[in-house]
Amino acid sequence: MRKALALAVARVKPDLIKAPLLQALQGQAPTVKIAAMAGLAVLQDPTAADAILPLCDDPDLQVRAAAVVALGKIRAPQAAPKLIELAESKQASLRAEAVIALNHIKPPEAFDAFLKRLNDPDSKTRKAAALALGNTRRDDAVEHILPLLADHSPDVRIAACQSLVTLKAAAQARHVAELLLDEHEPTRDAAAVCYQKMISLE
Repeated sequence: MRKALALAVARVKPDLIKAPLLQALQGQAPTVKIAAMAGLAVLQDPTAADAILPLCDDPDLQVRAAAVVALGKIRAPQAAPKLIELAESKQASLRAEAVIALNHIKPPEAFDAFLKRLNDPDSKTRKAAALALGNTRRDDAVEHILPLLADHSPDVRIAACQSLVTLKAAAQARHVAELLLDEHEPTRDAAAVCYQKMISLE
């Protein structure tokens, strides 16, 4: 209820709600801090990032995850070093959210962090890393994404296809075509869409 109220007020009267939300970050209750960060993320005010950043080290895992999500939505460049650190977290959920947040912020120094997470044991993190690499628009990302077309997770295979489209890697269309025979129907469907987009680039 408190989270819904914070979000509603943040959308309607952002200036009115910002100060109380920042103050709420200093509270003890995890639910209050999470609600406050959600509201600040809606505002997308870069000045709020400095207040949220310390919560990446909060004792509560859900608070840490909420801080990472909020920093990504705010697109706070000053959060990049901490997010790169959290991409190495022992908690899979934090690694995935850190990669997603970095994908929003797009700092050049995150490229190596994305590469490392392509081999992450968590499929959500691998998927996030594949999509993030595509969004770097770097030609040298292609060779790292190609092996993910054979990943055991369908979501990762689909993300790899989508990233190759984003990278305009038309020369790799033949590899995407192989997924037209994938055992997983949604993967076949996604591959079909991506393949058509790729051959139209040639």
